[in-house]
Amino acid sequence: MTDAGAKDVMAFTLAVESPSGVPLLRLSGTIERGESSEHLVSTIHRLLDAGSHTVLCDLSGISSIDSTGISALISAHELAKKLGGRFVLIRPSAKVRSVLQVTRLIDLLDVYDDEDIALREARGVSGDIDISQG
Repeated sequence: MTDAGAKDVMAFTLAVESPSGVPLLRLSGTIERGESSEHLVSTIHRLLDAGSHTVLCDLSGISSIDSTGISALISAHELAKKLGGRFVLIRPSAKVRSVLQVTRLIDLLDVYDDEDIALREARGVSGDIDISQG
């Protein structure tokens, strides 16, 4: 039975790619309380524990993010920083970008609109990542 007031929530998917040896997470759907945020954090933790210094996260396919999802992004950022690495957000959807701006996290997190630039920076071709790109 479907509640007339229920919203259609797109299932969360996470695919891991490794262009040039840098882990890239391609996310789609919603990042909300429950499995999606837990899966995201555990995947990032596993990649960092395995020796990755930088993890890129493509948010262009994310349609919605709640406070738990935002907390997952912050946790990933803090974990990467603690382990001497980076957690970089790429191409946040308009809805996610709006949340990042309202919460002022856009100034704290590494955010890029261009995947190629983020990938080059992550590989160290252009030095440290410039967070003013976002």
